[in-house]
Amino acid sequence: MKPFALVVSIEANSFEEAEAVREEIAGAVGDGRESGLFDDTSVTLGDLESVDIETVLENYRKLHDGLSDMIEEGRLTEAGIPDDYQWLVEKLAELAVKDATRS
Repeated sequence: MKPFALVVSIEANSFEEAEAVREEIAGAVGDGRESGLFDDTSVTLGDLESVDIETVLENYRKLHDGLSDMIEEGRLTEAGIPDDYQWLVEKLAELAVKDATRS
């Protein structure tokens, strides 16, 4: 099996409202399993937590920029991490393209 990730952001007036939406999602997963739609698929739902999406995005951008700088300045090289370097470069490029709001 290949892993996929789905991130859902819920804006609600209260934690209880957001938790009710999460429970509906969990119920849909249960319904899919019971119907056999994806009986061999593993689905894990994490706990609901309050996050500031702008802070998360800002931290991601700092990490991306820092890693990119390390590569461009030669501090992070293929010789230093031969098994992971190409993967890291490819993923940084993919994420930069996906970050459409980046100024």
